[in-house]
Amino acid sequence: MNTKVTAIAALTLIAGGAAAAPVLSNQLDRSGYEIYNAHAQTMRGAGPFTFYSDLETGPDGYVAFDDTEVNSNGELEVAGVADYTSVSSGDFGLDQFVFVGGLDQAGGVMFFDFFSSAGDFIDGFGVQLDEAGSFIWTIDLSETMDIASDGLVRMSIDDEDLAGAGSMAAGRWFLGNNGATVGDAGLAEGDPDFNFAFELNSNVPAPGSLAVLGLGALGASRRRR
Repeated sequence: MNTKVTAIAALTLIAGGAAAAPVLSNQLDRSGYEIYNAHAQTMRGAGPFTFYSDLETGPDGYVAFDDTEVNSNGELEVAGVADYTSVSSGDFGLDQFVFVGGLDQAGGVMFFDFFSSAGDFIDGFGVQLDEAGSFIWTIDLSETMDIASDGLVRMSIDDEDLAGAGSMAAGRWFLGNNGATVGDAGLAEGDPDFNFAFELNSNVPAPGSLAVLGLGALGASRRRR
């Protein structure tokens, strides 16, 4: 499993922010999660099928809320909840997840939990970062994880070593206001119209995606005539 990062410059912080939509309690059983080890490289890969992407900065560049707090409260610290609508006509298998953000310490751990659009938990994974700072991170999953075609994803930071990896981290998830380039970013997670920057890639087409790709190719053919 190769996990790649691309460095980004220091960015503006914005205050406050509301969740994109309600999800279930932060107290999930993550004992079955795989926690990936991330290694810094200077390139970002992409799966052959991108079903959602919102990685462009927009006119205001990337911005972020303040770093999560470090509290001894027996819970992970939530860095953000984002809603998304992919271009797939049905649920699909996630093989690669890309996000913009980071932690304040090397070896820190964060978790990504996936939910349906109604807020019902589906699945998730963890990431242990070997470098502190803000990057574009690409996580190649070792096993395909089925997620909703339109749903919610939440980032949480392990600030009191609940995963047993020595993590006492604070972190952030960056936002941009360019709008999704693939799919629909849904409700704004920041003011005036910022959404969390991430991408969902798959190694195989999802149900209905071949038809979508075929229509796109047909349109391109017509334009060339």
